[in-house]
Amino acid sequence: MFDIDLLNKSGLQKIISRQKINGSSEKAKIIFKDPNFEANLEDGGHDDDIDNSKDGLLSYVVTISLVLCLIVFAFLDYKQIFSISTSDDLIISSLIRLVNHSDTRDMLDSIIIDDEVKLIFYSDNASKIKQVESALEEESYQYKIYESNDRYVLEAKNTISTFHANDQEIKMLLNSLVSRYDKSSNMSINREHRYIRFISDYKTIFGILEELINFGTTKISLHGDINSNLIGLEFYY
Repeated sequence: MFDIDLLNKSGLQKIISRQKINGSSEKAKIIFKDPNFEANLEDGGHDDDIDNSKDGLLSYVVTISLVLCLIVFAFLDYKQIFSISTSDDLIISSLIRLVNHSDTRDMLDSIIIDDEVKLIFYSDNASKIKQVESALEEESYQYKIYESNDRYVLEAKNTISTFHANDQEIKMLLNSLVSRYDKSSNMSINREHRYIRFISDYKTIFGILEELINFGTTKISLHGDINSNLIGLEFYY
């Protein structure tokens, strides 16, 4: 009998020396076949295939979502969405400053409020336009100046928040205003079908405007002598 030391075989030593195992990885199995020793390593590669499949599905979902968003935004009215509406309180306070300032009150022709507020001024001197901007104190107004009949015309516009109520709600509001002010000595009221006009002092008229500003078309104009402190409000719905 001969004693054979298999570890002295150079071929076996080479095979064994190549199979290094990390502490964090799975252990490899060494399977011996016939005289030619062959190492078969099982490394669990199926997990990578599953991860790749998940990544591919996620990318597909993200792509579809982006395409849908682009389609939706293509049909949206950007001007309507991103336009900044000035609050009712700021609008009314700016209008009060106009009529309380003698220089701008003399130039003021009318104030029309619907989906936007539109101010119209007349002056024989273009330099007075700066007084309007100073009195409004609102950067959100847009200005347009042109000549008409040897006078300068200034239009100032601003976008406001709008709320449209039904006719019944408007009638209830108007009935409440009429009953509140009908007996007042400094108030004149004229009411017709879908129209009402109030004439009173500035404070009273702007108090009414606060209640009507979102419900229809409103026109405000100075009434009679400028020094009389009377102002008219017409409301259409």
